[in-house]
Amino acid sequence: MWGYDMPAVKHELLHRFRRRKRRNSPPLAAAAQPQVSVVCVSNRPAQLEHIIHMFNIQDWPNKNLVLVVNAECYPTEPVDALDAVTVIRTAQEESLGSCLNRGFAAATGEVIVRFDDDDWYAPNYVASAVETFKTVDAQVIGKCEYFAYIESRDHVVRRFSGRAERHVGRVAGGSLVVLAEAVARVRFPDCSIGEDVEYVRRCEREGLRVWATAPQGFLQMRSVGGGHTWGIGDAEFAAGSTVVDKGRAGELWQ
Repeated sequence: MWGYDMPAVKHELLHRFRRRKRRNSPPLAAAAQPQVSVVCVSNRPAQLEHIIHMFNIQDWPNKNLVLVVNAECYPTEPVDALDAVTVIRTAQEESLGSCLNRGFAAATGEVIVRFDDDDWYAPNYVASAVETFKTVDAQVIGKCEYFAYIESRDHVVRRFSGRAERHVGRVAGGSLVVLAEAVARVRFPDCSIGEDVEYVRRCEREGLRVWATAPQGFLQMRSVGGGHTWGIGDAEFAAGSTVVDKGRAGELWQ
């Protein structure tokens, strides 16, 4: 009598209720023990030992490593002897975003963790990420507030204080952790600067939720002459941050 198609209205309301219910539920069951794929893109052979160490110390047992080598001369013999390792070689001119797409596509885990080849990850980093997906309604997680070591000043800073343990629109690229659902729906842009920012934006446009975890467990490295993709100076990088200690201060970031 009011001009509405009542069956259609009921269907739409039911659909909204079910969608809201799904969004309020953590994506992983409490008892889940998912396989985790760690994806790392590297064009610096000197970092290979560090990559292997960061992967090996992770206390999550069900894990594998996808190493995307983005350099012409990059010996990989140290990882060739390891179990559960996939090596992908790309042209040196290929963008970071394109390399990440290759690595994420090759990942077989239900959870995909991005490692940068020079950053530091605590032994419980992967396990903590898995636990977050069991308690928080999000398909993408990472660090918005985090610690960083600036080698030129030999101190640790805390960046973006107050932006942890909440839904956000941006996370540090080296801390990105996603569910396979996100990999199936979203790709990185074909660029080497800002690829992480645009990836998170695309995730949000796809209706995926992004959660910032606590700052501990991850230490971003700003090395002298480190060849960072994001080529800003240390002074600009540290602007607005809080100096928390000299040296790497493991007890703080872990």
